[in-house]
Amino acid sequence: TEIYTLSLHDALPIFGGNDAQDNGYLVRILPDGTRNVIAMTGTITTQAAKLTAILTVPEDAALHMTALIEGHWQHVRWDGSNVSSDVIVAYSDEEPTQVNDIALAPDGSFWAVGWDIADGEKIGVFWRRGNESWSRRPAVPVSTCKTTDVRKVQFTSDGVGYAIADCLWSQIYTSTDAANWTEMELPGIKGDQFLIQDMDMLEANRGWAVGYNSDWDEPLLLLRQTGGWQQARPVDEGHGNTLNAVAIFDIPQPVGSDDDTADDDAADDDTADDDVTDDDLGDDDAQ
Repeated sequence: TEIYTLSLHDALPIFGGNDAQDNGYLVRILPDGTRNVIAMTGTITTQAAKLTAILTVPEDAALHMTALIEGHWQHVRWDGSNVSSDVIVAYSDEEPTQVNDIALAPDGSFWAVGWDIADGEKIGVFWRRGNESWSRRPAVPVSTCKTTDVRKVQFTSDGVGYAIADCLWSQIYTSTDAANWTEMELPGIKGDQFLIQDMDMLEANRGWAVGYNSDWDEPLLLLRQTGGWQQARPVDEGHGNTLNAVAIFDIPQPVGSDDDTADDDAADDDTADDDVTDDDLGDDDAQ
């Protein structure tokens, strides 16, 4: 049994995975901590389904998934009762393909990522679905390292797409128009293993990517800011360790806290400050 993908639905965590026979299932964690296991076959699909990704779309009040069903990689939508699906790409032993992830762009189009075979070689691929059918777009790297797989894809709150891909090492692609994808320049020495396992981007220039860097034999930490990608070093070095997942949250300022470096607000909102009102010239609270 393998559980490998997580999303949130109705503010509740929901996991997706497959059993030893590649039968997909969902696990929903209820408020009381109990688990609700939902088998894909029989509940969502009538045929066996190998699940690879789940995506919640709050505006749609539905769960979107990618799964291999009857020789086709399909995009499946399920709202708890109604099911619809459309074919992304066909699969066969003679012409293998793989769909790894799915995301929704700001323009309403869905993007799936993975790989297929072109001219006898494995190549990373983006698939886009606009109003109707899916269209194929190969991943074309800027570097000389040919992209062989695209593993993860997401869009930020301000509409920029990011995707993790692989050649001899890991790559990151970006899209600013939800149409074209370009390989980004990354810092660091691309040694035997420059492996990016996960990424979480809040905005176009704010996020982290994590994995493993064989050059230093330690976790890989890449920080995205306005100036581009920067490589950070873990405090305790963590030799031999790999970071497999990352999640970033904006933590709101607690109600009643004072974030001023000077007493310039109308009333004192910091209980640790010795003033009842802001009647001093400088903030005497170090926090």
